[in-house]
Amino acid sequence: MNDLPLKKQLLANLLLVCVATVSSSNGQQVASIPEIEPATVTDDEFHLAMDEETASEVEELIRKLGSNTPADRDHATKRFLNIGAQAFSKLRECYNSTDDFEVRLRIEQIVHEAYENHHVFRRMGYMGIRGGATPLTNSDDERIGKNNIGILVNLVNKNTGAERGGLKKGDIIAALNGERLRKLGVRDFYAFARKIQQYGPGSAVRMDILRDDTHIELQIVLTQPPKNMINEIANAGPKLAEARGRFAIWWSRFFVNNSDSTPSVATVE
Repeated sequence: MNDLPLKKQLLANLLLVCVATVSSSNGQQVASIPEIEPATVTDDEFHLAMDEETASEVEELIRKLGSNTPADRDHATKRFLNIGAQAFSKLRECYNSTDDFEVRLRIEQIVHEAYENHHVFRRMGYMGIRGGATPLTNSDDERIGKNNIGILVNLVNKNTGAERGGLKKGDIIAALNGERLRKLGVRDFYAFARKIQQYGPGSAVRMDILRDDTHIELQIVLTQPPKNMINEIANAGPKLAEARGRFAIWWSRFFVNNSDSTPSVATVE
């Protein structure tokens, strides 16, 4: 393309504006991008193992990124997002060897989203409830220990681990994996949410539930958090902002061939 340099500059200007305002899908600010020490950003993502079947599929998907058929390009994009960071090495080879502007832009969009998934969404466990900001204590229910708390379930989101595991509105979560919930202060629910996040997607957690006059035990299989709820997930906003700051360094240091790089969302001033 004869106007490739101009397109690059226009793209850079546009994406710099996008980086300046880090927003969630509902328009609220997630968090400002923090300063990241470059030495802490590594290239570990390029050393992830990939089985032969997936490697063969990746080669075919890379060809589809440059297809003239929109359905092929969309399929390749979605599949790469599912494969995730394992495909970064092959995508980097393609990005730095092609002069197809559209393919490079598409790869950048894939890698940016997959990087956030890898470092935030695929590492945070999500149950799918909304709990009371003020925890219940022994004065609310004598079955709760004097130095313990209970989390009142105000809402169970549909199609989540909580719903599939049998949690219901009005349940009181009294213990997690056999340990009673301890009283920590005014942010008890957020401390509980952070514990859930640390188990990670796919983990099965056991909960002691007080339901009406009964005591039951449920097993909840955690999932990864939905991106459209970023502002409602405790501590997720700062983690996402940090991942975006790290991506900027990672992209310029490890992904782009610096002798011929396309201006990108990783360009931060």
